[in-house]
Amino acid sequence: MYSADEKIKWALKRYTPSGGNWPLDYKALVADFEKEHPNNRRPAVNDANKARFTIRRLIREAFTQELVRIVPTESNLDPRRLNDVEAALQNRFDSLTNAVVIRPSLIGVDAMDINALNDSVHRQLSKSVAKLISRNGILRNGDRIGYSSGRSAYHVAHFLAEDDHHSALRDIELVSLAGRLNPRHYAHSPNLSLDADYNTQEFAKWFDRDLKGWHLVRHELVCKDEPTAVAVRRNNAVFGNGLWDKPLDIAILGIGVLRPGHRMYDIAAFDLNIWPPATELAPILPDLKGLIALSDKYSSAEYCPVADVANHLFTVPPVPPVQIPKREWRRIVDLIARINGRTLTVSEKHIQKMKNIIFISGTRQKCLAAREFLLNHDNVRYFCTDVDSASHILQADVASSAQSKICVSQSARRNAHKTR
Repeated sequence: MYSADEKIKWALKRYTPSGGNWPLDYKALVADFEKEHPNNRRPAVNDANKARFTIRRLIREAFTQELVRIVPTESNLDPRRLNDVEAALQNRFDSLTNAVVIRPSLIGVDAMDINALNDSVHRQLSKSVAKLISRNGILRNGDRIGYSSGRSAYHVAHFLAEDDHHSALRDIELVSLAGRLNPRHYAHSPNLSLDADYNTQEFAKWFDRDLKGWHLVRHELVCKDEPTAVAVRRNNAVFGNGLWDKPLDIAILGIGVLRPGHRMYDIAAFDLNIWPPATELAPILPDLKGLIALSDKYSSAEYCPVADVANHLFTVPPVPPVQIPKREWRRIVDLIARINGRTLTVSEKHIQKMKNIIFISGTRQKCLAAREFLLNHDNVRYFCTDVDSASHILQADVASSAQSKICVSQSARRNAHKTR
């Protein structure tokens, strides 16, 4: 009689990946089994399969008794793309050259852990974007590429850096789009830096050939006051050389909302004693706390009035039935302007100058913020999201003022990009 631990041990020996053949051949298992159980050593040729049959029985019982199970790892999953939803997004937002909508697989993810679920969705979205970049000729020799902070941008860079087939593009120039805030992962790697500078360096690993250059901000995101921010912008290598003023050929941007999990929110709202200390945000903490209080008042599962791209904050107008009084809305706008005035990041003017944006948004909480960004930026050419977010974006009412910003000229711009 063999114990449950014994059954688990042989099932794991057979099916745990070890860098060689998988699953492990029975000949190797039999040799190990006979060493551990000399009484089962075959005494004659007609009893040669005794150990093999015993091992098979133990492994079968391990599975039938649900002591072990085989679960595909997320890295081996290829999320299914939904072509009909992608087509609907391209019809809705005429500037899009390509939309990528996936149905994320949640195999192996704890359905009760919302942070782990969010991480899983963002990794799968980023994997799809990395595949889009590596296989579709989006980047060209001599491109100037801007790179943002955040999980999605990090995972895109990481997937490409780990790809066996590195890029052979020449004369690529990389530009970081924000100062240091040290945003972190939610669940799997809580101390992993996801700053724009770090993401840019990770992305650089994908290029086998010498880069024309890469430019990092190398400064904290927040300055002590607006005059200091102006002075730093004037003297900083990225700002001072006008690297954001010159139109970028491609920018890879993720979006965030001012809710739990956002680095600014967590430090200001929860007074977290974490690195970097809250003192790095001290110049904007009073404004930030006021902004969070207003934002929380009107936020829901799929709406937040404050969003950011590369830590550049912007407003997201409410969609019925949400209504925000004009006085409070003006206060939100004013607080955002005050905070943006003291941060080292791209401005709306810089974003509008970008020729082509690869835009990533995952989870329902960000769907209306992503919709607002799409409506106001006809230079978004590639949009990647999950099916739940896409459905809510398509169902949302479009305000007439926002509709007017989708102009007829977008078709011409899209065609112009296809002929780059």
